[in-house]
Amino acid sequence: SGSYFLKSYLKMASMALLNQQPLFVFKPKLHYFHHILIEMKLVIEKGGCPVNPLAFSCSVAEYLIGRASRFSRRVASQTCEKRVLQRYLAAVHAVWSA
Repeated sequence: SGSYFLKSYLKMASMALLNQQPLFVFKPKLHYFHHILIEMKLVIEKGGCPVNPLAFSCSVAEYLIGRASRFSRRVASQTCEKRVLQRYLAAVHAVWSA
């Protein structure tokens, strides 16, 4: 499935470039993803069970840091930590109570 994804993504990106359309907003780390696929294939060929690549993912942490970063741009420096946490908790409450 991973190899199929890489081939399909390459095909779509090539078509977009030929049609002079903007490329995709989402730019995954395809080179790293390819290395993960190769490693998983080698483990399977040796009779092992590959580890889920999400076990090594930091996307959740990056998302959390990005959200706090956006909140911190709107607060005064004297109360930064407290206000960022308050804004983040308010945003979380809005999502979970909807």
